[in-house]
Amino acid sequence: MSAPPFMPVGASVVAMPQSPAVLLLITGTLIGLNFPLGKIAGDAGVSPLIWALLISLGASSMLLPLLLATRSLNLPSPRNSALHGNFRAGVVRYA
Repeated sequence: MSAPPFMPVGASVVAMPQSPAVLLLITGTLIGLNFPLGKIAGDAGVSPLIWALLISLGASSMLLPLLLATRSLNLPSPRNSALHGNFRAGVVRYA
């Protein structure tokens, strides 16, 4: 069994998500699925705000365990006052 053409020879499954070609394919697939699923959700009566919340929670629920497992989660300093302003601005802009 040979490696796919976009993977370097000797690449392992752990290194596969770090390949630019794999990241591009995954991102394109997920973005491509988002719009048709959003249309279906809208036709079913789901609010666009709730749909955006579900998409964000889905991504977060996938990333948080990965970051915790690899010990890569870095929490911001609670003394950083700009963090609170950025969070509020992000919530308002997201809605």
